[in-house]
Amino acid sequence: MTRLRRLTGRAALAALLAVVLAPAARAQQTPDAGAPAAEPDPAGTQAAAAQRAAQDAEAQVLELRRQVEALERERAGYDDVRRRLDALDAHQVETDRDVAAARAVPPDSSPIRFHDDGFSIRSPDNGFDLHPMLRIQGVYTGEIASRGPMDSAAPDISSFSLARAEVILEGHVGGPFFQYRFQYDPAEPEPLKDAYVAWRPFRLLTIQVGQFKVPYSLQRQYWKADLEFVGLAAPTTAFSLERDLGVMLVGRILPGKLTVQAAVLNGAGANVANDNIDLAYALRVVATPFGPVPATEGDIEGHVRPVLAVAPRATSTWSPPTSRPAPPTRPR
Repeated sequence: MTRLRRLTGRAALAALLAVVLAPAARAQQTPDAGAPAAEPDPAGTQAAAAQRAAQDAEAQVLELRRQVEALERERAGYDDVRRRLDALDAHQVETDRDVAAARAVPPDSSPIRFHDDGFSIRSPDNGFDLHPMLRIQGVYTGEIASRGPMDSAAPDISSFSLARAEVILEGHVGGPFFQYRFQYDPAEPEPLKDAYVAWRPFRLLTIQVGQFKVPYSLQRQYWKADLEFVGLAAPTTAFSLERDLGVMLVGRILPGKLTVQAAVLNGAGANVANDNIDLAYALRVVATPFGPVPATEGDIEGHVRPVLAVAPRATSTWSPPTSRPAPPTRPR
């Protein structure tokens, strides 16, 4: 702005001088009355001089105009920078205000907390946590009989049924080291599914007691709501083991790489007390060299790196003798 004012003042002064000195210049060119008359200049010389003067004046005006336009652009640039700086200052003030407000707000002490897979009820000190879940699955069955109307079988089937009505309560009590899980499904013939507690004395070992899934096949370890299809695969249904009562040790020898599951069970199945002295044993070793596998069967998150799980397992039932054999008789 100072430079613009300086150049504008110079331009005004130059114009004023030109106006003031123009009559003097013409007076110098006009001969005095008392002086001897000089020989008049040719008309061509005067026209050439006037043309040169006009060109010089036009060039000066163009130069002044160029300088003024350059100063205007410079001033516009300064104004733009000033506006941007003012906007940044306003944004910084607003950010500082938001940060101060966030620091002033106390942490969330609400016992009910919502997350992606539902909600949970947690105490402020994380000593108690409850994560309830509900799953209802309805099925429609429609079948047209392939037999004739004289057969004893019903000709057609069209029916709705309730396949699943699961209520799951899981969480921890006293701290994350003591967990529990309860799963109940009244739509199933055996409604009680999972009912166990798990104690983790330290990070690499968990002791699980109650009714739970026998550590055998991989697909059977998933919750059925996390399967890629509605039900289990046919080989899993044919060869897999179901739930049982007992105790299981879960050792994470290499966290995320190698896990060992060893269980001692009744061997009679879920919700059934053992009626003999036989016990069942299950051992499953899970090796995941590329990291732990997802908690769901399908890759919903879309991992870039592949994962691999190799899990040899073995089960056996040992029955000790119920009576001692008779001692051999001595020959007489």
